Amino acid sequence: MGRIAGRNIRRLHSTWWLISYNNDTILFIGDLDAGETAIVEDFIEGLEKVGTRITKLAIPSYNGVNGHNSEGMQLAREVANLTNYAKAKGITTIALPHPVLGPGSWDEVWVRSP
Repeated sequence: MGRIAGRNIRRLHSTWWLISYNNDTILFIGDLDAGETAIVEDFIEGLEKVGTRITKLAIPSYNGVNGHNSEGMQLAREVANLTNYAKAKGITTIALPHPVLGPGSWDEVWVRSP
């Protein structure tokens, strides 16, 4: 992750999944902390430098949240900015509500679909 993004990354809040399926390259991120959206942009740019283009991005969306290294609307603004960045690059972006609780939630269904 860090090598591709050109950053020294010690820890991320969640696991990022890079999925290649039917000529699409999908980056799925189930959870984010404030500040990590800039790493997502750098990761996308780093992949493009080696000839891999993200076609779809699935990320969590937030309203006001205290936690995730965020206060108030900070993380919501960061996700909105990331969504605009991806849209400008022609990346289809899915911002899924967070948190989602219980079995059968979107993350379980989306990841396990054939």
